Amino acid sequence: MYNHFIDTFLYVVEVGSFHGASEKLHISSTGISKQMTSLENTLNVKLFERGTQGINLTRAGKVFLHECQRLIEVSEELISRTRTAAETEPEPVRVGVTPVLPIDEFNRICRADEAIRKHEISIVLYRENINSAFPNPIHDLKYAEISFSCGGNAEDFSEMDFLPFSQYKLTCAVPLSHPLTKKEKLQPADLRGETLLFPSRSNYKVTTGFKYAVEKEFPDITVEIPFLFYDSEVFNRCVKERKILISFDCWNNIHPGLVNIPVEWDWTMPYGLIWKKDARQEVLDFIAAFREAVKKEKEKA
Repeated sequence: MYNHFIDTFLYVVEVGSFHGASEKLHISSTGISKQMTSLENTLNVKLFERGTQGINLTRAGKVFLHECQRLIEVSEELISRTRTAAETEPEPVRVGVTPVLPIDEFNRICRADEAIRKHEISIVLYRENINSAFPNPIHDLKYAEISFSCGGNAEDFSEMDFLPFSQYKLTCAVPLSHPLTKKEKLQPADLRGETLLFPSRSNYKVTTGFKYAVEKEFPDITVEIPFLFYDSEVFNRCVKERKILISFDCWNNIHPGLVNIPVEWDWTMPYGLIWKKDARQEVLDFIAAFREAVKKEKEKA
């Protein structure tokens, strides 16, 4: 192992005396002498010839000096190689997920494509949203570089890009105490007199279009579109207030107090990846590979 007394030894040789080394290192001459004696005892060889005119290296001391210089060169090369490796080795692409995010389709695409498999992916947890514009830049951005979102309205993604790779049918998550839970499938007419909650955060165009179309055909259906995320609080609120939540067909077991029931309509919600436009190159390369994999699957379909 590297002995820190070697540094003192090199200073002594450079200035030619214990006294000169003590002034340079701000250590007493006695302290320098003790360090050199300790080094000699460790090596079990005599490094210096001590005399009234100063010190001189012994033959063993000269060999030791040469080897120390080689040791320094090797150490510097080791440090240089280590730093180069740290600079060139790509970090994993950090994908932010939450307890409510459906990632089965994402995982399937990643596993099936050879180009994507070349990228190392690190899954990290952040907030509990499904359609967040992006993780909170103060708390989450240093962790998640790619996340998931519904909708992907252009005005909500001025600093980000959106790549849809799937879509989910809109369903109704109905509280267990509601009589509609007895049905395996709903018709829109079954929802007359009900209040439907459709969180609008980052998918306002879809929610407002849905509200307009439903209430136009069925004026006795009320569609609320609060500026909320899909998160645990929304699910809990619907159970507590006995409101029907517009949900997705991927959420059959999203909450123990809700039953996810399909509806006879054609409404769907796009679902995809979001990332910052100025993301590092490794992230952009991953997105390019993922985009190509999605394109290939569409061409095969």
